[in-house]
Formats: sequence, C-alpha cells, structure tokens
Amino acid sequence: MSRHFVPFLLGSFLCVLLTGAIWAAPERPFHRGVELYKSGKYDLAIKAFKEAVSKNQDIAQAHHFLGNIYLNQSQLKKAREEYELALASDPKSKKTLNNLALVYAMEGKYEPACRFLKKAVALDGNFLEARFNLALAYEQLGQVAEAIEEYRMILAIDPSQTKAHGNIGNLYFNRKEYEKACAHYQRIIDLEPDSYKGYYNLGSSYSDLGRYDEGIALLKKALQRNPSYAYSYFYLGRAYLGKEDMEKALNQFEKAIQLDGTKDEFHNYLALTCKKMGKEDRAIEVYQKVLKQNSKNPMASYNLGCIYFEKQQVDKAIEHFRNAISGDPKYVKAHNNLGLALAERGQLDGAIESYKRAQELDPRFTLAYYNLGMAYRKQNRLDDAIDQFQRAVVLNPSDFDARVELATTLHKKGRKEEAGKAYREALPLAPSQEDRDFVQSALRDLDKR
Repeated sequence: MSRHFVPFLLGSFLCVLLTGAIWAAPERPFHRGVELYKSGKYDLAIKAFKEAVSKNQDIAQAHHFLGNIYLNQSQLKKAREEYELALASDPKSKKTLNNLALVYAMEGKYEPACRFLKKAVALDGNFLEARFNLALAYEQLGQVAEAIEEYRMILAIDPSQTKAHGNIGNLYFNRKEYEKACAHYQRIIDLEPDSYKGYYNLGSSYSDLGRYDEGIALLKKALQRNPSYAYSYFYLGRAYLGKEDMEKALNQFEKAIQLDGTKDEFHNYLALTCKKMGKEDRAIEVYQKVLKQNSKNPMASYNLGCIYFEKQQVDKAIEHFRNAISGDPKYVKAHNNLGLALAERGQLDGAIESYKRAQELDPRFTLAYYNLGMAYRKQNRLDDAIDQFQRAVVLNPSDFDARVELATTLHKKGRKEEAGKAYREALPLAPSQEDRDFVQSALRDLDKR
C-alpha cells in the first residue's frame, strides 16, 4: 500500500547537495566548471573540472563535482570513483561522504552507504541530509530501531521536518505503535495545515484501524486540499467499505481509478466491492482487467478463483488459484483453496499436497488442518483425519465445525466414548438451532448404540 507519502527517493537529497562545494576564484578552471555545471552543460563542465585537476587546483572540489555530474547521468561507477578521489584529497568533506553513500544506496549496497553516512554525521551532527539518508538506509536494511532513532535525532534538531514526522509515523504504525504514529501524523497537520499530506496519512491510518468516521472526515479534508491525489479516494473508499456503505465505497474506488488506472489495488477493491454488492459479472470484468495489466497479480487471480469456485466453475477456479500461487508462492489461502477445488474434482492427492503446503507456510492456519482432515476421511484414512481435526481444535478451540467432524470421525472409527465427548464439547458452540439439533441427534444416536 502507499499510505506513506515519503518513499526512499535518493534524488530528493541529491538536488540539495550537488551544488554544495566551495567555489574558487573566478579565473580558475574550477569556477568555470561550476558555471557550466549550473547551466547544464555537463560535457564542457567535465573538461573544465579535469583541467583544474591537471593543474593541481581545487582537486577535491573538482572531483566532487565530477562525481555529481556522473551521478546525474546515472554513471554510478564513475561517480563512485570521483567521490573516492575527492575524499583522498579531503577525507573530511561531509558532502562528498554523503554523496558517495548515495551512490552505494542506488546500487542497493546499504551497509557501505551507512558506513559513509555515519562518518558524515560524525563530522557534523546537525547535517540533516546525511541523517535523513542514514535513516532511509537503515529502513532498507530492516533496522527499524536505528531508523527511528535517526528520525528522532532529526526532529530534535529541527521539529518542523514533516518528512521525518511522516517516516517515523510509518515505522511506528508498522510496529503497531498506533498512538505514536498518529501523533506524528497530527504534527504534520499542525505544521502544514494547508497541505493534504498530514490529513491523508492520519486519515488513512484511522481507516486501517477501523476508526472509519474519523478517517472519512480527515480524508475529505485531504481531498479539499488536493482533489487529484488518487490514494485519498482509495482510502476513503476503504473506510466506506468498512462501514458497509457499498455505494459510497464503489464511487470512491471508481474516482481513484479515473485518476490513476495503473494501480492494481484500486481495481482489486473495486471488484471486491462489486462482489459484496452481488455484482459478480462486473467483479469478474474488473479482475480480468487487472490481470491484463499484470497477468501474475496474486490477489486478482485469487479473488477471481473464489468467484469461479462459488459459481461452480471449478476448472477456472483451479486455473486462477494456480496463477495466484505462481505470482506469490507463499499465498497461503491460494494453496488452501486450490486444495478445495482439486478435492471438488476428486483429485484428493493433489488436494492433500496443497493443504500440506498451506500448513508449512502458516502452521497456525486452521482451515488447512480442517480441510486436510476432510480429505483424509474421504480416503478412509481415519486416524490421519482425526489427527488433523484435533490439531484444528487445538489451534481454534471455538471451531464448531472442526469439533463436529472430529466427533463424526471418532464415531466412524468406533471410538464412541471419545465421539460423545467431542459432540458434547461442540454443542455450546453451535452457531444455529439447526446445528444444535444436529449435534443432539448425533448424541442420541450414540446412546442408542
């Protein structure tokens, strides 16, 4: 999801630092190179900077600017070499250290990036660009605590840094420290009341947390400030969906797609809403459109498989569940539902393998144990079936269906006393009078025998 408005964009810092070297006197080739650089005449600037180096003038600064040019041109190897030469002449240039770190980060080498950024920060603890880049690099390495600490340092130096508030809020949110996250999003609103960003981040967070009315109010304020931001409509739609106001949800998802039709998640939620409204044909049409854009989209394939399974078009369901797994081999529900579809086709061995794979991926996914138990029972492997139903009950003691099937299988196995106990434990969990009647009838049948 794109609830976060501050992604890892290295370029946002490059523009701050590329012109940061000290200028030399007007008559020197270095100064001529800077003027050419500022004019975007990079080829001539390169010649001027190289002339400065050849004359042993402004060596560190010339190499720094050469690195900047190559970085602008995405020639990362050359940029790295120039920054290293600059540091050889001036090892305490914090800006060169920062930009060299950016090269490593752009190459996906975040550990050396962190190393150089730490050196830059050690030279100047108030160097916010380096601290920000260090926090972002920590995020890429999954070092969340370190990233949070850097953002806290940034905010201690300058509490008005809204991007830092946004990023630290996202990290807290992902760690389920919701109050801290929302406090930082609120600070964005306080600092930039005319900007949509704070309202969007706080509103989308409330939507995720089930605080739908608060989320709706904030997202509407975000849209007043920026009516062209598609994700505000998307999260507004999700909030309405949470309130089961389907028409309004549908309307918001359609607006999001009108603004940006490339986002699979927009289409997925539109289709989900259509399905909930009983508009299955339109839901199928939307999911198929997603798959035309991305044939391996796991969610669209999975949801389409579910629709076809409900419509008893089992072969199509199997095809789409397999496609979902191809797009995401760890999609637990897709493995489970593929098993159900294969079992419906009488392919029990294939179904069993699918259920086992779901269990491997998520050992606490109760349905996979229940379904595997049912498959084993169809094969008359009663002991194996009993074992699976027992596992399902351990994972979810309130699972009425698992308890009933356990009792039924124990009864079939001739273990009447255990079957009676299982039925009696299931009875208080019966969700309907019909289910209670079934269990009581089974108990009476046991007593007769």
